[in-house]
Amino acid sequence: MANDIGLGQPIWGCPFTLMFPIRDRYGAVQTGCASTADSKISKDGGAFVDCTNEITEIGSSGCYQITLEAAELQAACVLYKVSTSAGAYYATLLPVRCAVVLDDQAAGGSANTLTLAAGTVLADGQYDGYILLLDGGTGAGQAARVISSIAATRVLTVQANWETQPDATTTYQLLQPPERAAMAEDAAREVRFRSCMGVVTDLGDGTIKVYDGPDPAGANVLFTLTKTTVGDQDTWVRS
Repeated sequence: MANDIGLGQPIWGCPFTLMFPIRDRYGAVQTGCASTADSKISKDGGAFVDCTNEITEIGSSGCYQITLEAAELQAACVLYKVSTSAGAYYATLLPVRCAVVLDDQAAGGSANTLTLAAGTVLADGQYDGYILLLDGGTGAGQAARVISSIAATRVLTVQANWETQPDATTTYQLLQPPERAAMAEDAAREVRFRSCMGVVTDLGDGTIKVYDGPDPAGANVLFTLTKTTVGDQDTWVRS
């Protein structure tokens, strides 16, 4: 079974864990439902198919969890349903597509890290909070939040231990999280606004600086936008 660590919301192509109670028709929480459960999903309005995994109960609480695998979240709309002898539960998931910042093969990994490909250039802390998806090789199908990124070693540390430790056969994608995309859009609006006032400079190397005054020589830098290109996709990161 794949795992997801700290994603916070459904992400396209990443595993996701749902947690929910099962109630009878009178609203009473039902325990012991896992043994009779049948979980199915419909992707983008297609026919329902069995889920790879099945629900497990959290203690004896009447609350349950299931991890939907990465392939099961490769859809714009995922309808999940579980039927049991005592009750049922339904959920609609709308996976968010995230920009791919890096797409490569790992140089190695450990219990809670992954070493980026040789030649990858980054700054300390640059990818903290990003989503690391293992999409091939050892450990494929797992995703986690990055909590530390070290330039000198190219090592990304994730929020908790991998279920299957990655190694040099693992391929990965580093995804810009949804909240960063929102910040980038805010920055883009600020750039458009300040461009009209002549307080934006494009350095011509994929970097744009935005100032708090009309003369860059005597103004402070409000923020910098740096462009990363993977394939035909450009991603602007605010710093």
